[in-house]
Amino acid sequence: MRWLLIILFILNLIFAPTLLNTETLPPEEYSAQIQGNFINANMRSFIPPDTLGSKMSKELVRYKIQEYNDKVDWQYLYALAFFESSWNTEAVGDNGCSYGLYQINTCIHDVTPQEAKDVKFATEWTEKELISNGFLDGYITYALARHQGSWQNDVVRQRAYEVKYLANSLYK
Repeated sequence: MRWLLIILFILNLIFAPTLLNTETLPPEEYSAQIQGNFINANMRSFIPPDTLGSKMSKELVRYKIQEYNDKVDWQYLYALAFFESSWNTEAVGDNGCSYGLYQINTCIHDVTPQEAKDVKFATEWTEKELISNGFLDGYITYALARHQGSWQNDVVRQRAYEVKYLANSLYK
């Protein structure tokens, strides 16, 4: 059993760097691998570009995010919107409590479903939330995880690393 683990470890060292672009990321963030141009929120399959978004194309969503954000790099907001809703402005989740691009939970936050579905309002609101959770102070992964739930939750923390990885890949 021990020799099998050693072999797997060596194979991982040999092949992992060729499977992922790891030049700018620390080892704990290698978790997300982009398949083609798009990945789904659970990293399970390719999503064809023409199926993304409900009311707006992904290009228009990107443009709107770039237009409305102020302090947080648009790549992080764009990646977060992808993981939360696949850029679907009309997305509804969490048993009818979360709405819009960023899946803002209206049962917890003082936001209406209409506001959460509005790209301008939702982008500005999400940016403020990320900043209040330390995004600009260097706590990027923590702030992304807090948007998606609790930092204490391993799944949420893993998704935050995946959002960060996708955002970093958009810089290229």
